[in-house]
Amino acid sequence: MNLLGSTIYRITPIALTVLLATACVPVKLGSGGNSKTNAPNAFAIKTLVVGSPPVAIQAVGGNYYSKFAPMTINGTCSGAVSQISIQVTPGTSSTVPCSGGTFLAPQNLTVENTYAIVLTPQDSGGSAVSGLTPISTNYRYDTTAPVAPAFVSPTFSHNYTITDGSTSVTIAGQVNADVSKLIGPFSINIPLVPDVDGIHQDFVYNATVPVSTTSDFTFTAFDLATNSSSSTMSIVSQLNLSIPITANPSGGSHVVNSNVTIDSSVSAISGVTVDQNVTNAVGHAGILGNM
Repeated sequence: MNLLGSTIYRITPIALTVLLATACVPVKLGSGGNSKTNAPNAFAIKTLVVGSPPVAIQAVGGNYYSKFAPMTINGTCSGAVSQISIQVTPGTSSTVPCSGGTFLAPQNLTVENTYAIVLTPQDSGGSAVSGLTPISTNYRYDTTAPVAPAFVSPTFSHNYTITDGSTSVTIAGQVNADVSKLIGPFSINIPLVPDVDGIHQDFVYNATVPVSTTSDFTFTAFDLATNSSSSTMSIVSQLNLSIPITANPSGGSHVVNSNVTIDSSVSAISGVTVDQNVTNAVGHAGILGNM
């Protein structure tokens, strides 16, 4: 039918159905089997996989740290992103495909160093995808253990003896600034406080040592790459008995005014020692033992 020079078409219900179905057919873009159905242009690092067997690590402050090799970058991609260009410094550049919405980028980084990594999303022609900003991050491959924790109280050494019958003692120490975590006895996470010197971190731990026992307290320092080193303080608790007496020599024994006789054959108390130099003086009998 022609009215006033215009052509009018009659669309049947069947023809309308076919037209609508055709308009909704997904459009396949890109290459490498990466189907796009109105997906937005996007890409991201999901995680880094390191070691064998593989272990996933997450970023700390936007950077990655590991003591394991090899390393693979695992990420996601969509829209017009068909491949990812990867520049590693120091190192080389490479390109990996975006397939099924993901990409994998193995890296052969086996020398201890901090590597700058830049990932750029590209279309099927190798051009940067408009509207997407390259991702920059650092990867630290580190196999060196941190310096072991150092003790500053109650002693600088790794051994200490309590002789006054106390059952508690405060252990204080330091770790270097590169330590990210300190695990103490009973797997307790020990808080770290920056020292005023700017190169150490301080820690304290309240230890309990029952009388007549020996207890070991181990502290393990970890860096961001999970390297670790440990220090152990061994604490002995024993009771030192000092008895004020006035001793007078009597044959082979020292007889005190209280009619108590102490000689070198004393064996009633485990670990008893006798100071044979106590003579005609007010002092102690030199008894040292465990009760």
